[in-house]
Amino acid sequence: MAGARELMEVGEYMTAHEGMTRSRELLLAVVSGACLVLAFPPINFVPAAFIALVPLFHVIRGTRGGGFWNGFRPGFVAGIAFFLPLLYWLALLSSSQMDNPVVMSGPLFLLVLLQSFYWGLFSAVASYVGNRTRIPWFVVMPLLWVTFEQLRSLGVVGFTWGALGYAAVTVPR
Repeated sequence: MAGARELMEVGEYMTAHEGMTRSRELLLAVVSGACLVLAFPPINFVPAAFIALVPLFHVIRGTRGGGFWNGFRPGFVAGIAFFLPLLYWLALLSSSQMDNPVVMSGPLFLLVLLQSFYWGLFSAVASYVGNRTRIPWFVVMPLLWVTFEQLRSLGVVGFTWGALGYAAVTVPR
């Protein structure tokens, strides 16, 4: 435990899991988002959907204290790692008005940030609820995940592309 205290004194952020630095936390979040991309077209490796969120859930479970941003960050980073490669093709769409990928990349990036914001909110709320209630983590995580997937689909900016359930649906060829 002395090693964790030393890192805290130097200013390195540590989670409850001894030895998990912020860089390792963010790496696990990126791995989680990138792994989930494998479950969607064109790769369609559906088993990845069943394990992809495990690293993210591990990081969220290890987040103790530190406020909203420490809970928000892993989900937001995982969301960017997921939505950017999943939706890259939107920048390549062409029409008579918009046929420049550079111009289309701006709206794509805004969409990725918006969708990642929901993942960040999920992460922050899951960290808060999981650490401050006696509800088991295996109940908190899936319940909140489904809730935030539903919230992501509502309203004027509702966007269901990339919902976890779509990974298990086969795409006709």
